[in-house]
Amino acid sequence: MIQALLLALSGSAAVPTSSPSVMALAVRAEQSAQVTELVSKGRALLVARKPVEALAAFSEADALGGGKLHTKQWVLRARLDLGQVDSVLADVERMEAAGETGAAIEYLYGMSFAARAQKSIAEGGNGGIIAMAYTDATNYLRSALKKEPKLYPDGWRTLAESAWNAQELPTAREAAETACALLPEDDAAQVMLGKVCFSQYSAAKGDETKAAEAATYLDSAKVAFERAIALCVAHKEFEWRAPESAARVELARVWAWKGDKAQSLQEYGKAYGLAPQAVDINEFRGQLDPEQFAQALEAAHSAYVAAYGTEGSGDALVLWWLGWASYATKKYARAEETFTQALAKWPDYVNSHYYIALARYFQQNYDGAVEMLHKHHSTNRADCVASLSANKDENIRILDYLISLMVPKGKNLEAAWLTEIECSLEPANSLYWNNLGLFRRDAGEQKNRSKKAEDKAEAKQLWEDAYTAYAKALELAPQDPNYLNDIAVMLHYYLNRDLEQALAWYKEAAVQAEKELARTDLSKELRDIRAIAKRDANNNMKKLEELLELRRKKAEKKEGEKPGESQG
Repeated sequence: MIQALLLALSGSAAVPTSSPSVMALAVRAEQSAQVTELVSKGRALLVARKPVEALAAFSEADALGGGKLHTKQWVLRARLDLGQVDSVLADVERMEAAGETGAAIEYLYGMSFAARAQKSIAEGGNGGIIAMAYTDATNYLRSALKKEPKLYPDGWRTLAESAWNAQELPTAREAAETACALLPEDDAAQVMLGKVCFSQYSAAKGDETKAAEAATYLDSAKVAFERAIALCVAHKEFEWRAPESAARVELARVWAWKGDKAQSLQEYGKAYGLAPQAVDINEFRGQLDPEQFAQALEAAHSAYVAAYGTEGSGDALVLWWLGWASYATKKYARAEETFTQALAKWPDYVNSHYYIALARYFQQNYDGAVEMLHKHHSTNRADCVASLSANKDENIRILDYLISLMVPKGKNLEAAWLTEIECSLEPANSLYWNNLGLFRRDAGEQKNRSKKAEDKAEAKQLWEDAYTAYAKALELAPQDPNYLNDIAVMLHYYLNRDLEQALAWYKEAAVQAEKELARTDLSKELRDIRAIAKRDANNNMKKLEELLELRRKKAEKKEGEKPGESQG
C-alpha cells in the first residue's frame, strides 16, 4: 500500500523511493487508515457491549494518532462504559482548560453527564441532581450533534435518553429515530425509541381528540421493542440475554396497555426467565390473576432453560416463584416438584420447606408433610415460625390434624415434633407444652423397649426433654392439677430423682383438683379431666409414699448395721 501511495503522490515511477518527505507522507497516510479502522472497530465493540475490547482498540488508535483529541475522545468514551465517569469528566475539564473546544468536547461532556445521571440512579441518588445532569447532557449533546450529526451516532441515542428524562419528548423522538437510522444494529437505540413513543402515548391517551395519535404512538413503541428483541435474539452470547429481557419487559407493558394479557404475560414470563435478578416480579404479579401468573412463570422457566440449560443454580429463584404460583393455583404436585428443585439448588430458600409440607398435606401425603415441617423447624426455627404465622389459625388446625393422625399410629416422636412447632407458634399456651411433654415421654417409652444401648440413651434424653416441657407448662399454669400430676410422674416413674419434690407436687395436685371440682361453673369435659387428676394424684401419691417409706426403712437398716456384726 505504501508503494502505491508513493507512485500516486509522485505522479511518476521515477521519483526516488528514499525521499524523506514522500516516505513521511506515505507513513502518515498508512497510520491514518489504521487509526480510522481501529476507531470504527472500537465503536462497533461499544455497540456490542464490549467496552474492554473497545478501549484496547481506541488506545491503539490513540497511540498511532499521537494522543490528539480526535483519537483521545474515543478512549475517554470507552472509559465511560467502564464506569470511570468522574475521572473522565476531570480529564475533559483539563483538556478544555488547555484550550480544546468544539464538538468533541461537547460530546464528551454530554456523554459524561448522562453517565453520571445513570450512575446516580443506580446508587439511589438525589432526584434534583439527576435531573440537572440529564438537562446538561441534553444541552451539550444537542450542540455537539448539530456540529457533527454523523460522527457521534451513539450520541443520538444518549441525547434521546437524556431528553426523554428531561421531558423534552419531541427532541427525544427525533434523536431516537436518528440513532436507529445511524445504528440499525443497536438494540439500545430501538429500546430508547420505544420508550419515547410509549411516553408520547401516555401523554396523549387521556385526550379523546388524540385517540388515533395515541394509538399510533403505542404501535410505534411495539414495533421498536420488537426490533430490539430481534436484534438481541440474533446474538447467542449470554451477555445479550439481559438486554433482551429488558426489551421484553417494555413490550409486555405495551401489550398490557393494548389489553392483550395473554401476550403480556408471555413477554413478562420470558423476560423474567432471561434475567430473574433484574426483573421486578411484583410489577407483573400485580397485573395478572393467579392462573395467569402461574402461566407466566412456566414461560419464565422455559425461557431460562432454553437460554442457560438446567445445570447450576441460576434458575433457583424462577423455580421458587413457579412453586409459589403453582401452590396459589392449587397445583400441589407441581408446587412440590418446583419448590423441591429450588431448595436443592439454593438451600437458603428455607421457606420452601413450608410450601413443600403444605403441598404434601393437600395431596394427603401426611407423613411427608410431617417430615418436611420437622426439617423446616429444625433447620431454621425462626423462618418456620414466620411462615406458619402468616396464616396461623389455619396452620395450627393443620398441625392438630396431623398430630391426631400420628398418635394412633404410635408415632409419638412425630407428634412431639409437630407439638414443638405449636409451642414455637404460641409459646404462652400451656396446653401445647404439656402435650409436648406427653409425646416425648411416650416416645421415650418406645425407645426404652429396645435392647440397644443407643436407644436407651435416647429414651433417657427424651424423658429429660419431656420434663423440661412439663416444667414450662407448670410455669405457665402453676395451679393446674393435671400439670402438677404429670410433672411429678416424670420424676417418680421415669427419671427416678427428686422424689420429695414429686410427692409435694402430687399433694398439691390433689388439693387443686378438689378446689376445681368444688366449682359449679366447670364444663363436663373439664370436670372429667380434673376428676382424673384427683384420682391419679392420690394413687400416685400413695405409691410414692410407700416407695419412700420402703427406702427409708432400707436406709435405716443399713445405717443400723455395723461392720463385723452378724447379719442374722
